[in-house]
Amino acid sequence: MAFSITYRRLAAVNFLHNFYLDQGSTAFYDLSETDRTVRLESVVDAGRYSLMNDILLEPTPATAAQLRGHKIVWRQTAQGLVLGMAIRRVVTAGVERHVPVITPSAGLRLEFRIKVKKRYWNNRSNMRLQTVLPAAFYFTNDDTTTGKVYPSLSQPMQQFEEGRFYEMGELATVNGVSSRAITNTTTAMQGWAAWPEHYCISEQDRHLLPFSFRCRLDERNLQEAAFTLLQDGTVKKQIIMHSNDTLQEVTLDWNKDTNGNRLPNGWYTLTITAANGYNRIYQVLLHRELYQPDTLGIIDLAVQTEANGFSLLNPDGDLVQLPAPAVHPVFELRFLSRTAYWRYIFQEEDPGAPDAGWTKTTATGSKAVICRTDPFGMQQDFRKITYQGTVLPNPDGNLLIADAERIYADTMLTKIKL
Repeated sequence: MAFSITYRRLAAVNFLHNFYLDQGSTAFYDLSETDRTVRLESVVDAGRYSLMNDILLEPTPATAAQLRGHKIVWRQTAQGLVLGMAIRRVVTAGVERHVPVITPSAGLRLEFRIKVKKRYWNNRSNMRLQTVLPAAFYFTNDDTTTGKVYPSLSQPMQQFEEGRFYEMGELATVNGVSSRAITNTTTAMQGWAAWPEHYCISEQDRHLLPFSFRCRLDERNLQEAAFTLLQDGTVKKQIIMHSNDTLQEVTLDWNKDTNGNRLPNGWYTLTITAANGYNRIYQVLLHRELYQPDTLGIIDLAVQTEANGFSLLNPDGDLVQLPAPAVHPVFELRFLSRTAYWRYIFQEEDPGAPDAGWTKTTATGSKAVICRTDPFGMQQDFRKITYQGTVLPNPDGNLLIADAERIYADTMLTKIKL
């Protein structure tokens, strides 16, 4: 038997975002796995994958201490996060094993904050403009959030709920079909288009909250509602809110239970009900230290987990070694770009007669407004789009306008031919 000490990759988390990776009218997530890899590498090699320049990753203080204590190193790369661990390379009967120099403590978890450095990043990403709960995203490889399919750390699409408000861009399984909302909608009858299940990040991945937070109800005609916090089926506290007008935003404080005892950090079920049949259920992770207002999300990696295919260590404690080219677990966070109706506002010259695929209207202070009849995703790569044969610039996402039904990406122009 022989051994040596070195560092080996423990795991990686790749950040994918089709704003940077779509190419013309070719959608990145529709490509085969091989072609996605080629496309990502080509954009990174060309220096055009600026996603990780817009994002800051940092370990929580508790994780920073665990990293030092277990001889684990981490780096933020052009594609995401990489973890390395000090190991002893042990060869027994011709089989090489990678054994941690320091045996991980039971239940070791490594938590990293995701922070956004550029404000416009949210405009380009598929996130609700109006959230019910101000929850941060929570991504984990353990079995706390179920249904994940390796290598994605996101939950699959959830079943559509009749009556619930879905903002344009949200994902749901509607009448058995994986779909994406192309308008704001509360019904399965309209406002949806088929969209393949790619296990992308969605509102279903928002779980992390502080113990006191503001809740914005997604129904406007409620005057009274009951907010109930449960853990393992046991009611911890109920708050009844009422208004002589309508309930819109309320502050909920769950620091103490009904008996005045301090509630611990952990997973809870929050239900919101009203007499008119209004019923919402949310799985929430309430945490005093982990939640911060400037945190987009948390990556929480359990070193050992029973979730199939998601563990970093084998049951015997060795590092997981996968067949080439992966070698080590490589998880993915698959962000979606925001879809919007591309709209062009002409200030000095009328662009001419309506064209197929466009609507034409007028607005105060403009000669004309033309708008696509179908929404497009925001993207870095140029997408050829024409009106009366003239190629138009793509919106940069800095000017988003939302009305009661749609989200628009506006571009101000003087005339059709510049």
